[in-house]
Amino acid sequence: EGAFSSIYGLEIANNMLFSATFENLIHVLDLTTFRPIAQLRGHTGVVYCLCVSNGKLFSGSYDQTIRVWSVDTLRCIAVLRGHTSS
Repeated sequence: EGAFSSIYGLEIANNMLFSATFENLIHVLDLTTFRPIAQLRGHTGVVYCLCVSNGKLFSGSYDQTIRVWSVDTLRCIAVLRGHTSS
């Protein structure tokens, strides 16, 4: 539903596909229906990379932060700051 911009990274967890985008978002698709179920917002720069580990999604951005998201709730649970580059 709608066009996606450039995608920089993909990860799969809990039957969901997470995509890092140029629009400062993480799109979440349900892999059973192939429909969008959420957009994770919070980064103020391009989301450049994703990694899933131990029930958490880590997203790196040009805003020089790493956000930690709960895969279960799709909520941001921490923001790691102090990086000097993307």
